[in-house]
Amino acid sequence: MEDSFADKVVLVTGATSGIGRAVALKFAAASARVVALGRDQAALREIESAIKDVGGDPLALTVDVTNTDQSQRAINETIDKFGGLHVLVNAAGHISTGSIESTSLAAWDAMMNVNLRSVFQLMQFAAQHLIKTRGNIVNLSSVTGLRSFPGVLAYCVSKAGLDQLTRCAALELAAQGIPERSAETILYRMMNRTFLAQTGRLDLHQFSTDRPEANLQMLNFQYTSFKSLRSDPELETAASDSIEALKKIVQFTKDTSASGHIELRKICQART
Repeated sequence: MEDSFADKVVLVTGATSGIGRAVALKFAAASARVVALGRDQAALREIESAIKDVGGDPLALTVDVTNTDQSQRAINETIDKFGGLHVLVNAAGHISTGSIESTSLAAWDAMMNVNLRSVFQLMQFAAQHLIKTRGNIVNLSSVTGLRSFPGVLAYCVSKAGLDQLTRCAALELAAQGIPERSAETILYRMMNRTFLAQTGRLDLHQFSTDRPEANLQMLNFQYTSFKSLRSDPELETAASDSIEALKKIVQFTKDTSASGHIELRKICQART
């Protein structure tokens, strides 16, 4: 991938953490001009510095993707600085737990606004520029868009909606030279390499201590999804990566006594 994106402009939402951060750094290492969007100014300064460290030419913008004016401004400033746009990566995401009985309307709206509405909006704003460059759109989805899981109702619905948005837009934009895809298959391959051990920023401590109950759910969702999907070489590779990531967490939590850590270790050991 080295230098394969020289002179290409790539806009990444959610670039200050997780998959978005890993994607931004990977594109920067491939000589792309990266536009990094995020809400946390301190984290934006950090990713801006990291991109420069690998030789990139970043534009870091403080943007709440649920804000229409800020999203439009992000596209405008990208075009003003770099003269075009070649790739839009919608990696910003939001998850919270809740069932059909317990999910509040506010929680539902928050999930839809980040995971679905903001993606639709940025795709609209970016489309005219991507048509000019025959660029690409990548929307980061989830296995929860393909399979139903209890306890994360709004998240599942938002990701299923994202998948359908991607498919419909792909049909419309293909004739104008824009390949668009949901990163479902990509996500299977890199799920734990990015979710648990993001590129250049291995942070298992944060994963195992930050909201351990929610993280336990995510581990169970991921493991269940691999078992329930049909046999496939790529999925087998992804499952192997998942097991290795879980083993790292098991190793990390061996000596801890916090109840959340102990429970996390039990789940991981059961899965490995």
